Amino acid sequence: MVRPPSTPLSLDPECLEALESFAIDYNLTRAARRLRRAQPTVHAQLRRLADAIGAPLYARVGRALALTAEGTAVLAYARDSRARLESLAASLAQRTTDEQPTLATGEGALLYLLGPALAAFRRKAHRSPKLALGSREQTLAAVRSAAAQIGVTALGAAPPDDLEWRTIATVRTAVVLERTHPLAKKKRLEIQGLAGVALVLPPAPSELRAAIERQLFDRLEVAIEARGWPLAMHCARLGLGAAVVNDFCVPPSGCVSVALTDGPAQRYVVFKRRAAGVSSTVDALWQCIVERSSS
Repeated sequence: MVRPPSTPLSLDPECLEALESFAIDYNLTRAARRLRRAQPTVHAQLRRLADAIGAPLYARVGRALALTAEGTAVLAYARDSRARLESLAASLAQRTTDEQPTLATGEGALLYLLGPALAAFRRKAHRSPKLALGSREQTLAAVRSAAAQIGVTALGAAPPDDLEWRTIATVRTAVVLERTHPLAKKKRLEIQGLAGVALVLPPAPSELRAAIERQLFDRLEVAIEARGWPLAMHCARLGLGAAVVNDFCVPPSGCVSVALTDGPAQRYVVFKRRAAGVSSTVDALWQCIVERSSS
């Protein structure tokens, strides 16, 4: 398999991305999972890349796989290309960030965690940031693609290595109930105390829901699945069930919040791209979030 010298070299960006993922641990299954692609797709992309350069990308050395010299060279090119593209995206985004930075976050963080920070930023910069509301995955993607300069979200695992981040809050779990609910007078509860209680929980998959399910098994009674803390607490206010939420949530009128002592904790982080140039307003927003959020 030798590429003729006169043949123009064209490398598909998705194939280069497949090589970067594969080179992390030389495992096609995990590479495909990271990229959210089918394993045969990733294998075919590596094959196309090898065909394009006219040389194998990797070979078996003993019982392990290792990149060939050509594969190492292409991997270096892939990483350099991605870094240049990220730098270009950051440079283009920089033109507007001095006027109004974009903050990517979720509804819960915006409602119950970031209020003091956003108020401080408005006083300091005389403007509010643009907001991009979405899930954890959407928040991470917005910052990586330069659609947002800063993101805030809850992360169960360690934040990715490609982002600069700070922990801004560790949030525990609580149960929001009507004041007339039999459990409303409790100061605190354990998950086992919710056995047989009609609950308002987030839809699966959810780390919070999984923790409740592990403890209660067949004693779990899900009255309503509600996406988002405001909707969950509204259901509790209507008497439809006890809403299991993050403890930073402010219960609505007619309801109380009871601490769930063995409920899971959520770590909220603020993050931005490592290689991105930072304008004065982006830096001011970052500082306000770090300083005005209680960790």
